Amino acid sequence: MSDLKRDTALSHVINAFPTAVDILLQSSDCHQCRLVPVASVSEGGASDVITDTVYPVNVAAVEQNTSRSLCSLSYHFGEYGHYIMDISPREASPCEISVTQEPADTYLAIWVACGVYVVLVLLFNIFLWARRRPWFTKLSFWRKDNDNTEGGRSSQDIEMQSNTTAEGEQRLTAKKERLRSLDTFRGLCLTIMLFVNFGGGGYWIFQHPTWNGLTIADTVFPWFVFIMGTSMSLSFRSMRKRMSTRGVVFRVITRSVKLFAVGVFLNAGHGRNDLSTVRVPGVLQRFSIAYMVTGLIECFVGKDGKPSDAQSRLINPTLQKIHNELRDVLDNWAPWILHLLILIMHLIITFLLPVPGCPTGYLGPGGPLLGDGAEYLNCTGGAAGYIDRLILGSHMYQTPTVRILYKTQVAFDPEGILGSLTTIFNCFLGLQAGKILVYYKDHGSRVFRWAIWAVLTGVLATLLCKGTKNDGWIPVNKNLWSLSYVLALCSMAYLLLALCYLVVDVKKWWSGWPLYCCGMNSILLYAGQNILYDYFPFYWRGVPLSHPHLLTMHLVGTTLWVFIAVYLHHIKFYVKI
Repeated sequence: MSDLKRDTALSHVINAFPTAVDILLQSSDCHQCRLVPVASVSEGGASDVITDTVYPVNVAAVEQNTSRSLCSLSYHFGEYGHYIMDISPREASPCEISVTQEPADTYLAIWVACGVYVVLVLLFNIFLWARRRPWFTKLSFWRKDNDNTEGGRSSQDIEMQSNTTAEGEQRLTAKKERLRSLDTFRGLCLTIMLFVNFGGGGYWIFQHPTWNGLTIADTVFPWFVFIMGTSMSLSFRSMRKRMSTRGVVFRVITRSVKLFAVGVFLNAGHGRNDLSTVRVPGVLQRFSIAYMVTGLIECFVGKDGKPSDAQSRLINPTLQKIHNELRDVLDNWAPWILHLLILIMHLIITFLLPVPGCPTGYLGPGGPLLGDGAEYLNCTGGAAGYIDRLILGSHMYQTPTVRILYKTQVAFDPEGILGSLTTIFNCFLGLQAGKILVYYKDHGSRVFRWAIWAVLTGVLATLLCKGTKNDGWIPVNKNLWSLSYVLALCSMAYLLLALCYLVVDVKKWWSGWPLYCCGMNSILLYAGQNILYDYFPFYWRGVPLSHPHLLTMHLVGTTLWVFIAVYLHHIKFYVKI
């Protein structure tokens, strides 16, 4: 068991056939892949085989001399488990798998960690509750420091002044229309992103899928883009009041250039500063492009909720009512048309651009394990990969994760050029959520409309992928930023935004602390982790690579960054671009 690596199991293969047998394996995650020989077992012999435990494994036994298939099955092995695979000439079941050592409970560490955090949250809330009790203030250690007078003022006077100041701060916050739920949502995305970037404890649910599919790791990036668009609607309304259109355009372009430059700087860190191979695309670069295009369209043709001339000309009460219910969309018909044209451009390039040596409209991972070994050999990503390799060359991601499973040889960048078009639409859907905030002032109207958009985008995403992982017209794919992926994640984002808004800003059941502290310093935390991720105390060398040890290290690192965000918020230190 100590010789097994994380997410693996040991299978002892016993061959009772009178001829030698080849054992072939392939992870079920490798869609439409050929099985790969991993062991040859002589007649009456045995062999040990290491199997993957993350996904079910397709297993086959083939007679060595005749290549005749003796049996085939699919089995989901457990981590650190020991198994016996008995191959014998039984007509009913030539291959049988039995357990000789029970596998470990892979997810026990996650449940323990959740329990620890729940206890800490409860203790913290108990402390806050006790601190507001009269008997707490009578404790000697508390009274010595806090129950005295300052400058001739009693503690009651100080408390009254504090309340007055707090009320003033609340009025100021309300005047600026800063919704704490937006910062809370952004902080949630950032916290998950920090944990995922650390490694997510080595669990597959916190790792990006090999190709198609969706995990927790795939949610944070589009959610972040979405909430950026939501915040844009409020910030642009404020900027229009303070500066001219030319000033807003300059602000948009300047911020976009800064984001792109910081992203390239982070790509070139940690010794990756060879200018001939430095990666140009990246997360902040994708933010930059989405912000600039969506922002410029909003500058020139977007509306900020003022009564339009078209609305004033409506005489028919029915039309007037329809317009009032849909004015956030109808007043912004021009941005919708432009963004839909961008989306159509993406679909045309994806499905109609001829790619040399590859099927037109191909959306798969490519590699020699698919087809006849040549049809999809250098087709990773279809048109998206082809455009990046043609334009970016060596300035893109050279060792994609898809290479491990599909044995691909060409470069592919998950933040490439073509995917920027759907990211722009992702940002625009977030902007639409912000338009609802601007146009409608009552809570019910806002939550209802977000729910409608969540259902609409969710249904469209399900139709495009046919509710399956690999068999839809447009599978959910983060590597390609497919349309179904954007719609599915925006559907979740609308629901999360509505939930945060209800809990934090409407019902005030939760202040959003400490997540809103992270959301107000997102750039600093993201850049800081990228620079310091392999330094102590965020990273410890010599830690065993098991799930419990990695999970502990990655949770500690993430928690430290949350503490840093809380402290920076306490001293009112923020980094903006």
